[in-house]
Amino acid sequence: MDKKEQILIQSFELFMKFGIKSVTMDDIAKNMGISKKTLYLYFANKDELVHAILDKHLETDKCYIKSLENLEGNAIDDLIQIAIMVNETLKKIHPSIHYDLEKYHPTAWKKFGEHKRKFIYKSIYSNIVKGKKEGLFRDDINPEILAALYVSKADVVFDPFVFPPDKFAFNKVYLEMLKQHIRGMATTKGLKYLEKKLKTIELLF
Repeated sequence: MDKKEQILIQSFELFMKFGIKSVTMDDIAKNMGISKKTLYLYFANKDELVHAILDKHLETDKCYIKSLENLEGNAIDDLIQIAIMVNETLKKIHPSIHYDLEKYHPTAWKKFGEHKRKFIYKSIYSNIVKGKKEGLFRDDINPEILAALYVSKADVVFDPFVFPPDKFAFNKVYLEMLKQHIRGMATTKGLKYLEKKLKTIELLF
């Protein structure tokens, strides 16, 4: 692993633990045991570093979600696999991450928003169409509307005014959102399958 990759990984871990705003370039250099001069050889400033971390994170998400297309699972299985991945991140995330990104790194925040509105929307839309074909989701639902609602609700999960972090854990809120999302679309067949799967997935959250 080269030095740049190490910086990205360790900086991400610090941001996840302490938030973005509270972690300085000094903190990152000290944590890695390198000089600030060395750190600045790779990233001109903190904003550039945040952008690079976000790009890496979004690309990892894309690769994982696309990999589900090659598996034999159904639409509900796909959503559960994504939930398991998301859960691992949400259990570690600092409550201020989204606020810090929006307030202090607006260009990166805009990129994150575009990722949700385009890639995540398209993924959920495709998942709903798949579920309808499999008889797990009802024929009368509108994939465009429900995919857009999913993306919008995902933002609310991280809203500290709606879900104060000292009262609600992000991963627990996300799980409730996901269950509501699937149950609102499911056929009787889909509901039975979901309930069987939930016995396993709830143990992870």
